[in-house]
Amino acid sequence: MESLKYLDDETPWANRSVMGESFERYRQLMRDALVSTEIILFAVNPKMSNPPKAYVEADPDFWAPKPK
Repeated sequence: MESLKYLDDETPWANRSVMGESFERYRQLMRDALVSTEIILFAVNPKMSNPPKAYVEADPDFWAPKPK
C-alpha cells in the first residue's frame, strides 16, 4: 500500500469494474442504507503481543525473531 489516499476516493478498490452495470444501483443502495462508515487501521507489534502458540508456529520470524 503506497499511501492511505485510496481511502479518500469516493469508490475505493475496484467496485466499479467488478460490478459493471449494477454499480449505480449499489451506490444508491449504499446512500440510502448507510448512516456512516469508519475505517480503523491497527498495527501489530510482536514485542507487545501474546499470540497463541499456533500463530507463532505459523510465522516464527515475525512473532519470535531470533536476537542478532
